[in-house]
Parts: sequence; structure tokens; C-alpha cells
Amino acid sequence: MILGLRIHDVRFQTQASIAADCLLLLAIATLGVSAIIEHDRFVRPSALVSLFWSATALLSIAKVRTAWLIAPDEGVSAASTALCILLGFAVVLQVYRKPVPGISEKHSDSIESQSNFWERVAFAWLLETLRTGYNRILSPEDLPMLDAKLCSNILHQGLQSTWTPSMHCRFRTWRLQANEW
Repeated sequence: MILGLRIHDVRFQTQASIAADCLLLLAIATLGVSAIIEHDRFVRPSALVSLFWSATALLSIAKVRTAWLIAPDEGVSAASTALCILLGFAVVLQVYRKPVPGISEKHSDSIESQSNFWERVAFAWLLETLRTGYNRILSPEDLPMLDAKLCSNILHQGLQSTWTPSMHCRFRTWRLQANEW
């Protein structure tokens, strides 16, 4: 609809505006379908898709302002505003954490691994722990589960497998230097 309105009004056309609007429409349609499929199959939404929706919604605010300044009484301005609101709605839907059936929050993967991009950037996944710690002294049961990749036995095995070969090389070097004296 916006594309059709922009084609008919010369004030909204530049050399690249129609091509940019076509590419934006294609990107929104493609990522919209991708986000729906992703929301059905994965616990955590994609960071790249979240960034796209956020950047597109933020940048569309400038386009809406420009449309209202150029022609406040035209349909392009209202359609641009509606598109901006829909993009904001897409951002909200993208960051919404869906409940996963059969997984309780305390006995599942870590809360961090289920958090969306903006929750991880702002450390919002820690808010419940911080709120509990503000109200009373934390106990081990109050702490969220760690990601399985961060458990100490897995990290210890990785460190040991990396450390052991390098230590053997250092001991050989030290022995050679000691024998030279």
C-alpha cells in the first residue's frame, strides 16, 4: 500500500526510494515468515532477526517524520505511521519469551540460554535474582541454573586437555636449559 501511494506522489520519490521500499517490503515479508517459523521451533529468538526488527522500527521513525513534514494531509503519511507501528509490534513480538511446554523455569536450561537478544544485552535475565537478593540473603536455591557449557566439570576437562600438552613442552624446555648449564 505504501509503495503504491509513494509511486503516485512525486514528492516522495527519489532515485532510490522505490527500490529501497521494494527491498524493505521483501525483507519484512521474508523475515516475518522466518520469525514465525523460528518462534515455533526454537526457544530463543535469533539475535540477528531481533536486531533487524529493532533497527528497521527505529529508522522508520525518521521516515514517518519526514512524510508528515512533506505532506501532512496525504495517505502516505498515515500509511508510513501504520507501518512504523506494525514494525514496533514486530519488535515486541520478537522479544516476547514464549512459554515452553514441559519445561519448568527452575529445572530447565539456564534462563540466560532462553533469553532474547535484548534481555542478554541488558542483563534483564538477572533481574529476578537481583530482586530476590535485594529483599533477602540469597541461598543456592535462589540462583538461576548455569548453562551446561559453563559447568565446572566441563570447563575443567577443557582446561586440563589444553593445559597438559603445553606443560609437557615447557618441562622439556626447562630440562634442556638445565642440562646446558
